[in-house]
Amino acid sequence: IKGGANAAVLDGERIGLKSDYRVTYHAGAFYNYNLFGPISLRPELLYSLQGGEFKDGQEDFETKLHYLNLPVLLDIKLGPL
Repeated sequence: IKGGANAAVLDGERIGLKSDYRVTYHAGAFYNYNLFGPISLRPELLYSLQGGEFKDGQEDFETKLHYLNLPVLLDIKLGPL
């Protein structure tokens, strides 16, 4: 099981508003599958909440983006590190 904090901002050249970072979280799970010797495969399933806030003189806008990621990583252990 793994988790942590995200700090994301939505910004663009055409947006004339002040944008702030949105601090949210991510959580997920992974499994380490040894293929052979120092090589292993690590699939992960991660949920991440990201977004941003825009403010002008009259209104505040809040955006929430929900992501579900499935990365597959190849681990190679080299030496004692």
